[in-house]
Amino acid sequence: MHVTGAGRRGSGHVVAPRLVLTSAHVVPEEGAAVGLLAAGEASPHPGRVVWRGTAHGPDDAALVEVTGTAWAPREGPWRWGRIVTNEPGIACRAWGFPDVVQREGRPVETSQPSGVINPGDRFVGDRYVMTLQGHPPEPVAGGSPWQGMSGAALVCDDLLVGVVCTDPAGRAHAALEAVPAYVLHHDPGFRAVLEAHGALSPLEPVELRRALLEDEVSRSPAALLRARRQVVGFHGREALLDELVGWCLDGSVFEARLLHGAGGQGKTRLAQELSNRITGARHRWAGLWLSPDAHPSAVASVKDVAVPLLVVVDYAETRIPQLSWLLRSCSRRAGRTPVRVLMLARTDGDWWHNLPAVDTAAGELLDTATATRVAPLAPAPGDRADEYRLAVADLARALPVVPGQDAVDWTGATDGLEAPLLQGPEWESTLSLHMRALADLLDAVRPRGPGAEGRRPVEDRLLEHEYRYWNNAADALGLGAEELREPLRDVLATAFVLGAADSDAADALIARVPGIGDQSGARRQQIRRWVSGLYPPGDGPGTWGGLQPDRILERFVGHRLRRNPHLFDPCMEDIGPDGAKRLISLYTRVVAHADDGLDRALVRFCVRFAHILGPIAVDVATQVETPGPLIAALYRLVDDVGTPVELLEHMSSRIPVPALGLTAWAVRLSEHLVGHHRSRAPDDPGAAFDLAGSLHAYAVRLREAGRHEGALEAITEAVVLRRGLASYHPDAHLPDLAESLANQSVDLRDMGRHEEALDIITEAVTIRRGLVSHHPDAHLPDLAGSLNKQAVLLGLGGRYAEALADADEAVRICRGLVGRDPARHSEELARALHGRASLLGRLGRNGEALAAASEAVRIREVLVARQQLGTGELAASRGLYAALAEG
Repeated sequence: MHVTGAGRRGSGHVVAPRLVLTSAHVVPEEGAAVGLLAAGEASPHPGRVVWRGTAHGPDDAALVEVTGTAWAPREGPWRWGRIVTNEPGIACRAWGFPDVVQREGRPVETSQPSGVINPGDRFVGDRYVMTLQGHPPEPVAGGSPWQGMSGAALVCDDLLVGVVCTDPAGRAHAALEAVPAYVLHHDPGFRAVLEAHGALSPLEPVELRRALLEDEVSRSPAALLRARRQVVGFHGREALLDELVGWCLDGSVFEARLLHGAGGQGKTRLAQELSNRITGARHRWAGLWLSPDAHPSAVASVKDVAVPLLVVVDYAETRIPQLSWLLRSCSRRAGRTPVRVLMLARTDGDWWHNLPAVDTAAGELLDTATATRVAPLAPAPGDRADEYRLAVADLARALPVVPGQDAVDWTGATDGLEAPLLQGPEWESTLSLHMRALADLLDAVRPRGPGAEGRRPVEDRLLEHEYRYWNNAADALGLGAEELREPLRDVLATAFVLGAADSDAADALIARVPGIGDQSGARRQQIRRWVSGLYPPGDGPGTWGGLQPDRILERFVGHRLRRNPHLFDPCMEDIGPDGAKRLISLYTRVVAHADDGLDRALVRFCVRFAHILGPIAVDVATQVETPGPLIAALYRLVDDVGTPVELLEHMSSRIPVPALGLTAWAVRLSEHLVGHHRSRAPDDPGAAFDLAGSLHAYAVRLREAGRHEGALEAITEAVVLRRGLASYHPDAHLPDLAESLANQSVDLRDMGRHEEALDIITEAVTIRRGLVSHHPDAHLPDLAGSLNKQAVLLGLGGRYAEALADADEAVRICRGLVGRDPARHSEELARALHGRASLLGRLGRNGEALAAASEAVRIREVLVARQQLGTGELAASRGLYAALAEG
């Protein structure tokens, strides 16, 4: 924008539908009138200064509201950013109206200089310096060639990071200085104007731009329900928000935290409010909402951040590999700049328990991570009615900005709305209340009949309005033929669930949808444009956005699957692991809301594509709230004689330890594999090896299930087989034999056969000492574990001095291992310390015993906080410490 007023002129940038950012020294005082001319236009639009910083001062910027009626409001999104590392050479650009390109008698011309920012330039003075590419321009009429450029937006990778303010002296017109956006966002008045115009958003990190979750620009009413749109005001969780702010500001370098709760309870809204608060005027952090599509290289710059950073990871339970990359980058950081990782998930189940074991970096950084359940915001019917009324009012104010909804008197539509009865458990979800409010508003101006809407699921009522939106857009593109109605909805379901990285992938995906494949290539491209027009992708990768919130998407996909249970079949052979996981996770959530046979359809789907979905089902079953259909499919695959044993072995390798919710199925699978390998021909050279391995795994699963006699029988047979194998090839099979002996001793001990158990574990210790002498790094952890087991058994036999020697050796080994990999070895150290404390107490050395017990308690408290360890072990160590302290 070309900005003029009171004899001054400069540049500007649209940051909201009717708001322009410019420089303070370009415009008169607050409230004064200015003119705004868009590039290529003939006549200026009137505007009014609504906020003004200090001309030529630290906050040399201004905001101008467009007041003219001929102005066509610009659409967003408008995103603010800041540089968060000290790495030089950050690409930037600007666009303005400098004197160097103006010619007398011609329309006002533009210039688009580009260059780089080195964050160390003018660091103390809170300025960004744009070092220009190319040869600098000559002075104009003895003055700066860049006069008129003040007020132009400084942009880095589509993030607005500052406002050009001056051509600095001493640089021969080869640089431009800018006021950083973080300086402006520190001003409450500036933020208030942005908020009033819907343009206030957290400062996002420039160097992590490719990892940012993009805001999709949907033009449907349902988009108002997206938590990150913040249409309904934040309230009711102020105490938890204050706690989270304190967590960010507690002075530590790194912390991670999990917020978990059922879908629709407000986790994302709470995280957005935290992001707003922590990146706002007082605290000035940067915020990163991590995109699920971000490549590992996109998060690498986390290790270099030089300003405090909050990273939010939504649906964390489905993004374990990405969390591993993120935590690995965080572990490589130097310096004391705070970083916080906030994970959002529906459960704190198996995935959370197993996350620290994903790799060393994850384990170390999650030492102090905690999990917090987000409870219902409105548990009582009276609270729900209040929440409903607040949502009605806020949504009515927002609906006029939705295309096609601006002609309705939405404020008037609220007058006849009374809070309905909201007494069932389905109204515990905040999202359910907001959905009901939006559906009631929309239906108030398009009634269907007395009392009809109150009996229909609120998701279906909102989908009716989405259908109308889709149909109108299809009619406008010539896609309104009746025979295309249902296929087009299948296209949307496929697009929402599977996505497409580019237009070619989108066209190929659309061609696989039943009823669309026989359409012409031109028609399919038109359909792709129709989807993109309905749900634009934002600024990130991908061809289209998605239907939100999740409850509406899940309801819609459920309808399509009821109509055609084979909807996704044509897409399966080309689907990747990420797409398959996304599909199965969503399908499982769809089934959770249905009671009409979709669970059986999901089972059949997993079985039809077992080679793709079997291993994925093992992973997802430990991450979702309602894994029942997935577990049923896993049983079907085990019981089906046609399932390849290689697939079953692969699925077995994916089972976490402990198996937790999969324990019973893991026993069945292990039993099946034992039977298979036992049936192989005796002269098969690999039969004994495979049978021994399957028996060992079977014993572990039986022990987890509490079936100790069966576990002992299986592990005893495994020992016999591995002893025979080791007699022929000791180098290859002695480690396996020692592992089975150690497990056999545990099973014998659990059944009270202590002397036999001691003999067995003594043999395992002897073998592992020999292995350590040749390969210490590989076998020291196993030796420590066997020494701990031997110490316990010696103690049970009253041989305390010998047991203490083993415990001391185990502690020494574990301390060395923890120094290298605390996530993997902390519990073994705690176990050794607990055993040592007990033995020292038996020997009357209470002072030493208390010290060892106290250390064991501290370690186990950390592990329990990380949910890496059950509370039983911690209770045992606390009980031991209390007993020692008393006596």
